[in-house]
Amino acid sequence: MIAEAIAVAAVLALVVVHLRLRFHRRRADRGDTANGLLRNRKQQLRRELAIAAAERDTAIAELESAVATVAELRAQVDEGLRWRNELRQASAEQESLLMKPHPNRSRRQRQADIERAAWVSQWDARFAAPAVTPPHEQDGDTQ
Repeated sequence: MIAEAIAVAAVLALVVVHLRLRFHRRRADRGDTANGLLRNRKQQLRRELAIAAAERDTAIAELESAVATVAELRAQVDEGLRWRNELRQASAEQESLLMKPHPNRSRRQRQADIERAAWVSQWDARFAAPAVTPPHEQDGDTQ
Protein backbone atom coordinates (compact mmCIF):
# COMPACT_ATOMS: atom_id res chain seq x y z
CA MET A 1 0.00 0.00 0.00
CA ILE A 2 2.82 2.33 0.77
CA ALA A 3 4.37 1.38 -2.53
CA GLU A 4 1.10 2.18 -4.28
CA ALA A 5 0.85 5.52 -2.50
CA ILE A 6 4.43 6.31 -3.43
CA ALA A 7 3.67 5.32 -7.04
CA VAL A 8 0.51 7.50 -7.08
CA ALA A 9 2.44 10.38 -5.50
CA ALA A 10 5.21 9.94 -8.05
CA VAL A 11 2.68 9.92 -10.92
CA LEU A 12 0.97 13.02 -9.48
CA ALA A 13 4.35 14.70 -9.10
CA LEU A 14 5.14 13.85 -12.73
CA VAL A 15 1.74 15.23 -13.82
CA VAL A 16 2.33 18.44 -11.84
CA VAL A 17 5.82 18.82 -13.31
CA HIS A 18 4.43 18.16 -16.77
CA LEU A 19 1.65 20.75 -16.30
CA ARG A 20 4.13 23.32 -14.96
CA LEU A 21 6.41 22.73 -17.95
CA ARG A 22 3.48 23.18 -20.31
CA PHE A 23 2.44 26.36 -18.48
CA HIS A 24 5.95 27.82 -18.59
CA ARG A 25 6.36 26.78 -22.21
CA ARG A 26 3.10 28.57 -23.11
CA ARG A 27 4.22 31.71 -21.30
CA ALA A 28 7.55 31.53 -23.10
CA ASP A 29 5.75 31.02 -26.42
CA ARG A 30 3.50 33.99 -25.65
CA GLY A 31 6.54 36.06 -24.82
CA ASP A 32 8.25 35.00 -28.01
CA THR A 33 5.08 35.75 -29.93
CA ALA A 34 4.80 39.18 -28.32
CA ASN A 35 8.47 39.89 -28.98
CA GLY A 36 8.06 38.67 -32.54
CA LEU A 37 5.02 40.89 -33.04
CA LEU A 38 6.92 43.85 -31.63
CA ARG A 39 9.87 43.08 -33.89
CA ASN A 40 7.59 42.80 -36.91
CA ARG A 41 5.86 46.06 -36.01
CA LYS A 42 9.24 47.76 -35.56
CA GLN A 43 10.38 46.54 -38.99
CA GLN A 44 7.09 47.66 -40.55
CA LEU A 45 7.42 51.11 -38.98
CA ARG A 46 11.02 51.37 -40.23
CA ARG A 47 9.88 50.47 -43.77
CA GLU A 48 7.07 53.04 -43.58
CA LEU A 49 9.52 55.65 -42.28
CA ALA A 50 11.92 54.93 -45.15
CA ILE A 51 9.07 55.24 -47.66
CA ALA A 52 7.88 58.50 -46.07
CA ALA A 53 11.43 59.89 -46.12
CA ALA A 54 11.78 59.00 -49.81
CA GLU A 55 8.43 60.65 -50.57
CA ARG A 56 9.52 63.73 -48.61
CA ASP A 57 12.79 63.92 -50.56
CA THR A 58 10.88 63.57 -53.84
CA ALA A 59 8.45 66.31 -52.82
CA ILE A 60 11.35 68.60 -51.84
CA ALA A 61 13.04 67.97 -55.19
CA GLU A 62 9.79 68.72 -57.06
CA LEU A 63 9.31 71.88 -55.00
CA GLU A 64 12.86 73.06 -55.76
CA SER A 65 12.27 72.33 -59.45
CA ALA A 66 9.03 74.34 -59.35
CA VAL A 67 10.80 77.23 -57.62
CA ALA A 68 13.51 77.20 -60.30
CA THR A 69 10.87 77.14 -63.04
CA VAL A 70 9.04 80.07 -61.44
CA ALA A 71 12.29 82.03 -61.19
CA GLU A 72 13.05 81.28 -64.84
CA LEU A 73 9.56 82.35 -65.91
CA ARG A 74 9.82 85.49 -63.79
CA ALA A 75 13.12 86.33 -65.52
CA GLN A 76 11.47 85.82 -68.91
CA VAL A 77 8.58 88.08 -67.91
CA ASP A 78 11.03 90.74 -66.71
CA GLU A 79 12.92 90.46 -70.00
CA GLY A 80 9.65 90.76 -71.93
CA LEU A 81 8.67 93.85 -69.94
CA ARG A 82 12.08 95.37 -70.61
CA TRP A 83 11.70 94.72 -74.35
CA ARG A 84 8.16 96.15 -74.32
CA ASN A 85 9.34 99.29 -72.54
CA GLU A 86 12.22 99.70 -74.98
CA LEU A 87 9.85 99.31 -77.94
CA ARG A 88 7.44 101.85 -76.45
CA GLN A 89 10.28 104.25 -75.82
CA ALA A 90 11.60 103.80 -79.37
CA SER A 91 8.16 104.40 -80.88
CA ALA A 92 7.70 107.48 -78.69
CA GLU A 93 11.10 108.79 -79.83
CA GLN A 94 10.17 108.09 -83.44
CA GLU A 95 6.89 109.96 -83.04
CA SER A 96 8.62 112.88 -81.36
CA LEU A 97 11.20 113.05 -84.15
CA LEU A 98 8.45 113.02 -86.76
CA MET A 99 6.53 115.77 -85.00
CA LYS A 100 9.58 117.92 -84.38
CA PRO A 101 9.88 120.57 -87.04
CA HIS A 102 13.22 121.01 -88.73
CA PRO A 103 13.99 124.19 -90.57
CA ASN A 104 15.57 122.57 -93.64
CA ARG A 105 13.85 119.13 -93.76
CA SER A 106 10.34 118.19 -94.78
CA ARG A 107 8.25 115.61 -92.97
CA ARG A 108 8.95 113.10 -95.74
CA GLN A 109 12.70 113.68 -95.45
CA ARG A 110 12.56 113.25 -91.67
CA GLN A 111 10.64 109.98 -92.14
CA ALA A 112 13.33 108.80 -94.58
CA ASP A 113 16.03 109.72 -92.04
CA ILE A 114 14.25 107.70 -89.35
CA GLU A 115 13.83 104.69 -91.65
CA ARG A 116 17.49 104.87 -92.69
CA ALA A 117 18.61 105.02 -89.05
CA ALA A 118 16.35 102.07 -88.23
CA TRP A 119 17.79 100.08 -91.15
CA VAL A 120 21.36 100.85 -90.07
CA SER A 121 20.62 99.79 -86.49
CA GLN A 122 18.99 96.58 -87.77
CA TRP A 123 22.01 95.94 -90.01
CA ASP A 124 24.36 96.44 -87.07
CA ALA A 125 22.18 94.24 -84.88
CA ARG A 126 22.40 91.38 -87.39
CA PHE A 127 26.08 90.95 -86.62
CA ALA A 128 25.79 91.38 -82.88
CA ALA A 129 24.49 88.22 -81.22
CA PRO A 130 21.51 89.11 -79.05
CA ALA A 131 21.82 88.10 -75.42
CA VAL A 132 18.20 86.96 -75.30
CA THR A 133 15.60 86.51 -78.02
CA PRO A 134 12.70 88.83 -77.25
CA PRO A 135 9.66 86.98 -75.92
CA HIS A 136 7.43 88.17 -78.77
CA GLU A 137 9.85 86.54 -81.25
CA GLN A 138 10.29 83.26 -79.42
CA ASP A 139 7.20 81.72 -81.01
CA GLY A 140 8.57 82.37 -84.49
CA ASP A 141 6.32 85.40 -84.82
CA THR A 142 8.48 88.33 -85.90
CA GLN A 143 5.78 90.97 -85.84
